[in-house]
Amino acid sequence: MANNTTHPNILKYYLAHIFQGVSLIAPIIILYYASFGLSFFDIASLQAIFLITTIVLEIPTGAMADIVGRKFSAGLGILLIAIGTIIVGAGSSFVQFALAEIIFGIGAAMRSGADTSLIYDSLQETSSIDKYTKTEGISYALFCTIGALTAPLGAYLFVYNHRAPFLIEAFILLLAALSFIFMIEPKIIKPTGAKNDYWSTLISGIKQPLRNPLVRWYFIFTIFIAVIISFFGGVLIQPLIVARGINIIYVGYIYSALLLIQAVSAIYADDIASRLKERLSLAAIIIIPSISLIMMGLKNAGVFLVFLLIYSSVKGFEYPVLKNYVQQRLLPAARATALSTQNFFDSLAGAIFLPVLGLIADNISLSYSAPLLGIIMLGGGVLLLILKPKNEYETVG
Repeated sequence: MANNTTHPNILKYYLAHIFQGVSLIAPIIILYYASFGLSFFDIASLQAIFLITTIVLEIPTGAMADIVGRKFSAGLGILLIAIGTIIVGAGSSFVQFALAEIIFGIGAAMRSGADTSLIYDSLQETSSIDKYTKTEGISYALFCTIGALTAPLGAYLFVYNHRAPFLIEAFILLLAALSFIFMIEPKIIKPTGAKNDYWSTLISGIKQPLRNPLVRWYFIFTIFIAVIISFFGGVLIQPLIVARGINIIYVGYIYSALLLIQAVSAIYADDIASRLKERLSLAAIIIIPSISLIMMGLKNAGVFLVFLLIYSSVKGFEYPVLKNYVQQRLLPAARATALSTQNFFDSLAGAIFLPVLGLIADNISLSYSAPLLGIIMLGGGVLLLILKPKNEYETVG
């Protein structure tokens, strides 16, 4: 049963998302890499290096977060991401950027699972677990809104000085790290007989997707979507915008519009998901972005931007809703480990498929890349929806 008590971690979580939402780099990162002669394959390979690093560390760091504390794991992870950002801003070669991606991977592995588990358990501590989707929606909306306000500045800074956006954003990330470090670690009620050692926690977290078919299905579903979103947002979107004849200066404003759309849809995600129910929500997460990607193949800039906005609106809805569906089915004591297991396979899939998609994009017309991605998303997504288990087993320790 919910109450009106707000856990002190919630406001700090919102603050951390405000700092992390500063978006000076996102609108120009692909253009920045391209200015040093990197191809689509090179850029996708950098993402693969990041993902391989997270593959190695994802599950062990999740288990460590469950044992030593999630706030320190998340805070240290963001600190490492800040260091990687400085290296990218100072670098000029593939090798230097690859080093930064390794540091990004270590930081992301330490943060993943720890941040959302910290908040889920904080809400559980105040008997407010039904507010989780709304809390994630608000935090993501803040993230997107701040990104929308700062994205144009990033584009202007990039034109003025290519390296300035990275150095400024790195400093702001330090503030986000402090927001996590100053949180309060919630007390977790473990099942009777549960062990509080590293290996027991590690095994318990890995068992959950193996023993529970619905958790396993959600892991596969979110991983599939993550690969599509990562390739489109991390490789294709900026070249596609420029290819439509839009000046680099205006890329920041486009990102602002996209992030504002995501913010609005994230705020209302809980209400919309409650009305649609689970099955229709999942169908919307697949079908609407797929059709939007296919329509982005049209060369008209206006049509392209309309469907880009539609695509982004579903992205804002998908983030808190899928997180809630997964969190509901995980054991508290090994929550971060289980989520790190999901991120492990997410990273593995990305490391395998992102370079492949990058190689394909290098060898076909840029205009065909988004529609091809949409067809893959639609076909794979519909198949997964058909195969979704109707029942779930007991979650096991």
